[in-house]
Parts: sequence; structure tokens; C-alpha cells
Amino acid sequence: MSRRKTPLVALVILTLLAVTYYFWIKYYKPNYGVDDANIYFVYVRNFAEGAGFVWTPGNERVEGFTSLLWTLIGSFFYLISPQNFPFLLLTFNFLLIILTLLHVLRFVRRLNGQEDQVITGTDILILAMLFFPLGFIEWGVLGLMETGMWFAVIINTTLLLCRQYLDNRRINLWVFSFLP
Repeated sequence: MSRRKTPLVALVILTLLAVTYYFWIKYYKPNYGVDDANIYFVYVRNFAEGAGFVWTPGNERVEGFTSLLWTLIGSFFYLISPQNFPFLLLTFNFLLIILTLLHVLRFVRRLNGQEDQVITGTDILILAMLFFPLGFIEWGVLGLMETGMWFAVIINTTLLLCRQYLDNRRINLWVFSFLP
């Protein structure tokens, strides 16, 4: 990592840690996830343990979750550590948000011609906005729902399409049609 990118990465990580901690304290240090995440957890556990997509092992298979991809990711983490898979999901969401924020900030810097700046006013403004959208950190990181994942997919796909357009490259929709 270049010396110029290090302050930006550190700023994003520290800001996201601070905002996440703020909301965690604000909500009186809850356990991982919101109640909706517990629905996923049942399906994750049952699928990872070989019972399939069922609420109760031995009963009929039903889809009671909204994202197959998130259920599969959760099942993967469950296989790694059944006791700690909620923490692994939290970490995964956290990393997705960090990478997406870095992508957004670098894209905006490119548009503003500020790619060589250490920290910009736009960086500060965008990161400060993490405090204001009610529900973003709660649902995108702390809630352990698929919201953070879909945020990352939608924003990063949009930025990739914009970058291709700005670079005067032909946009290959075939490639993007296979994104999750």
C-alpha cells in the first residue's frame, strides 16, 4: 500500500469503528444482530449442519429468508466457527463497508482531481455522513442482515459502470449480468 493511501484507509477504518461503537453504545451494547437476523441464524445453522433450508429439522423445506447468498455466506462462517459465526458476519459486513467507502472516496477524488491529496474535505464530509442516515450502521453492520452486502454490491457495481463510462470504454453488460 502506498504512503498516500495509508491515511485514507486509516481514516475510513477509524471512522467506521468510531461510528459503529457509537451506535453500539447508543443501543446499550446489544448482542449481535437484530431479531430478523435470528431468522437467518436458524436457517444458517440448519443448512450448515446438513438439515437443509428448514426452520425445524425433519420438517418440510421452506424458504423463510430473503437472501440465499447471505444464508450461504452465513453457513460458510458457521462451518468455520459455529460459536463465532455472528462475529464473523459482523466482521464481513464491516470489511464490505470499509472497501465500499474506500471505493467511493477514491472515485470522488478522481472526479475532483484530488487523487494525490492525503485527506480531502470531501473525504471528511462523506465519512461524517455515516453518523446521520438513521439505520445505516445499525442495519448495514450491526444488524447482521444482508443489507451491508447488497449496499456493497450495488454501490461497487455502479462505480464500476461509471468508471468504464468515464474511461470511454464500452460497458459490457454481459459481465455485469452475472454479478450477485
